[in-house]
Amino acid sequence: MNEQNLMAVYRYMQERGLSDTAIYAMLGNIAVESAYSFDPSIEQQGERKDPAYGLFQFDPRGGLYQPYMDYVKTTEDQDPASIKNQLDFMIDSVTGDYRPGAEYMGFGNVKKVNEAFQGDDVEEATKLFSEKILRPGKPHLDRRIASANTARDLISANLASGVGEVIAFEDPSQTAEEAGQRGSFLEGLRGLYQLFRGDEEAPEPVTQEMPTDEEIVNVLEEQNNFEPTITEADELQARPVYLRSLFQ
Repeated sequence: MNEQNLMAVYRYMQERGLSDTAIYAMLGNIAVESAYSFDPSIEQQGERKDPAYGLFQFDPRGGLYQPYMDYVKTTEDQDPASIKNQLDFMIDSVTGDYRPGAEYMGFGNVKKVNEAFQGDDVEEATKLFSEKILRPGKPHLDRRIASANTARDLISANLASGVGEVIAFEDPSQTAEEAGQRGSFLEGLRGLYQLFRGDEEAPEPVTQEMPTDEEIVNVLEEQNNFEPTITEADELQARPVYLRSLFQ
């Protein structure tokens, strides 16, 4: 799990004006598509010489690959591995601003997804984005929903804590000192855990023994209104494992 990439994706979708439902639904899908790396250059594993890649696993053998490549040609840097370009393509296609993308997805599908994005049911929006837009061969829908909920909980906890700013897109005008002062998502979450564990005076993030699943979840439940909405046993297992992985 790359927390810097996660927060970069989150912040940019915020800048584009997406609703919280849309953001978390897309983050849940991106998590599974990118093997939880949120890396725009990640490639599909296997022996293929032309692997699918990116946040949405654009596949050269079909799917959204060609509409995306056509879109990239219209961008300033024409970089297919850019987080910005990949997100802009998907957002512009789903909103209908990029007609070739919306046409490929199907205008009816785009309409249904947009309606879900304007509501407050993250799980339904996550499901529709997977089924109507990405159409993966192996949906793993339970993982997508669990990831959407987890991303929402972690980001909400980080923003509410005030301990360590979240990561935004790299600013070329920012000095190294300013960049260092921004902190990171991981430091913020560690600091949050440390603060509510009772170590208010400690100046450094927690670096000793890794907290248990129960300790992490208890902190988020007690201090940040973390209320799991999961119903499936595998999702129940996935959340604390995902939380604990951030401390490794």
